[in-house]
Amino acid sequence: MRAGQPDEPDVRGQPAGRGRLLRARRRDRERPQCRGCLTAPLSCVLRLVVARPELEGQLSPRVSPLRAAAAAAALCGLLAGCAGTGAAENGQGGDDTRFVSGDGKVTEYKPADRKSVQDVGGDRLDGRQFRLAEFKGKVVVVNFWASWCAPCRGEAPSLQQVYDANKAKGVEFLGVNFKDSKANAQAFERKFKVTYPSLYDDGGQVTLAFREVPPSAIPSTLVLDRQGRVAARIIGATTYSKLNPLVAKVLAGT
Repeated sequence: MRAGQPDEPDVRGQPAGRGRLLRARRRDRERPQCRGCLTAPLSCVLRLVVARPELEGQLSPRVSPLRAAAAAAALCGLLAGCAGTGAAENGQGGDDTRFVSGDGKVTEYKPADRKSVQDVGGDRLDGRQFRLAEFKGKVVVVNFWASWCAPCRGEAPSLQQVYDANKAKGVEFLGVNFKDSKANAQAFERKFKVTYPSLYDDGGQVTLAFREVPPSAIPSTLVLDRQGRVAARIIGATTYSKLNPLVAKVLAGT
């Protein structure tokens, strides 16, 4: 050992491969640590094998390149699934909790092209029974939402604002709470001061009855004309400036 130099592990008497591995580990410690990695240990192992293929046989079989790559693929699949669900952390019900968040695209239908909605019904979040036929002859806005859906939280104040601006004109609102826990849904309504009713659709049957809305697109909003037909559809979060003009057009009979 030369004076002034840091100590190195004594590799005499050890297998040559063991010595190379210890020196490689020492060099790795001197390199900058992985930053911004989703899984730093896994990514570092992969980069080490790619940069130094001669170490492949010295790594534990449990972190071999093949197994590491498989773990990375599994992790990416898990993260992709988490991008479309908030069930695990929010107590959401249902077996398949993944959903597609739309881009807010608006589709309007001419009167001759409008399709009627079934007379759906069920239990409201407050426990009362409800059927859509109760709103017969009125313009109805139906919003599909869930407490675990971030865009739903973002649009909630706008929906309430549109409701407040139009309820005296004969416009009704109905929420459909999709694959949620009732406690979380009720807390959502209290937080955002939602005053219109919502059906509790834990199993997704109510949502499936609305053929015009993909059941996996949350949030989504329908505007029904006075004949109970779909006059407009928004896939994704909405705003006051987007929804209110649609409601006004349907109220005017166009």
